[in-house]
Amino acid sequence: MTVDDPLLPQTLDDESALFGCILMNPQAIRFANDLTPADFSNDARQTLFAVMRQLDADGLPCNLLTLITRLERTGQLERVGGASTLSRMIKVMPTPENTLRYIRLVKQAAQDRQTALLADALDSIASERPDPPQTTAYTSEPRRAPRRQLAEPPSPDAARAQISRQAPALQRIGALLSKAFPPTRWIVPDLLPEGLTLLAARPKLGKSWLVLGLALAVASGGLALGQLAAQQGDVLYLALEDSEKRLHARTSQLLAGAPCPATLEVAISWPRLDEGGLHLLDLWLRLHSDARLVILDTFAKIRGRPRASTLYGKDYASLEGVQTLAHQHGVSILVIHHTGKANRADPLDEVNATQGLTGVADNILILRRQRGQDAATLIGDGRELTGIEQTLQFDGATGAWTIAPPTEEPPKTPERAEILALLKANPKPMTPTQVAEHLGKNINTIRTLLTRMARAEEITMVGYGKYTTTVNSVNSVNS
Repeated sequence: MTVDDPLLPQTLDDESALFGCILMNPQAIRFANDLTPADFSNDARQTLFAVMRQLDADGLPCNLLTLITRLERTGQLERVGGASTLSRMIKVMPTPENTLRYIRLVKQAAQDRQTALLADALDSIASERPDPPQTTAYTSEPRRAPRRQLAEPPSPDAARAQISRQAPALQRIGALLSKAFPPTRWIVPDLLPEGLTLLAARPKLGKSWLVLGLALAVASGGLALGQLAAQQGDVLYLALEDSEKRLHARTSQLLAGAPCPATLEVAISWPRLDEGGLHLLDLWLRLHSDARLVILDTFAKIRGRPRASTLYGKDYASLEGVQTLAHQHGVSILVIHHTGKANRADPLDEVNATQGLTGVADNILILRRQRGQDAATLIGDGRELTGIEQTLQFDGATGAWTIAPPTEEPPKTPERAEILALLKANPKPMTPTQVAEHLGKNINTIRTLLTRMARAEEITMVGYGKYTTTVNSVNSVNS
């Protein structure tokens, strides 16, 4: 549906009325489960509905105050027209009882737009046929552009030939299952598989130190994060927010006198993806058959300006070509981006973009770190990274990130703490009677606690009703 379409002003009014109903009665958004951001007519309204849905998912009331606060925090308030636009939606709003009616109207308008787009696509296909249609009908109605009638349906053979030309990837599932595919290549075990990975964190929290360390580990075939054996290969690191001086200083600090890997190439400037940058990445990968890792630091410095009608579409299209390159060449491409200010229940929602960006990425890594603290948490999810969570430690003297050793959780109660201390101090496993006697406790209470602690894997039961901690050797039961 174009701007000239007479239905568009009415659609905008219906959408505004629906937004007003929700802002006056936040529970009304629960009735709009069948609507998606794509059902709204422009970028601003798609963003507005997406933020409303996110507020509800976060357990916050979708009223005018919380909506404006969230939009300001994420830098999207001006994108949706400002606070005055939202206030007007409430002032001209009809009664909240009409919520369901406006939901139906918005959904119907979205379906009408899809129908119009499909008709235009079919008309375009028909106009590209080498033989013109037999007849061409025009309408005398002035409100829509004239359309040509489609040609007669093609024969089955002609249809198959056309599908083969325009959809060459179409195949029977049996043919797909008969193919043999190599296993997924892990550039860094359990952290960086081949494909497109998005690493996001708040600014100035050590992302560049982290990825430079990964680049050096892969280029040299060394240990990433101090523990993970990286697969050696050529690496391209685009440090687009650094100067040569800073990159020189950081690399020297991380190497600490170790030899510089010859397979690492760096650049502090690169054309944007839609201005030749994507083509240059393809050329570099073709020239480096042993390439394993490409790092784009940061996404904002290399992002192109894709032509898409929605924010989701723009975000998705901005990295779609990069993902294609990663799969074509069997390498890992790591893209660095920023998160919002607040931690979310779902870490993937912290990425400072629409779900289009997280949708095109094969895997997502989120680095959480309190400013001024050396410890951080690296959270990963995606097609290969299924819910990983790793504690990292930053060494300011060397600039290196390492995997932190696991820490023991404190006992849940003082009674459990007493039992753990006793079992750790005793070189041999102990019976409930022995534990009760040492602690001066009731035998039945101790027996119950030991059973619960064993089920929780805080301690281990060995032999015939004897208990020990994981610190002690289970074999000592035989001594």
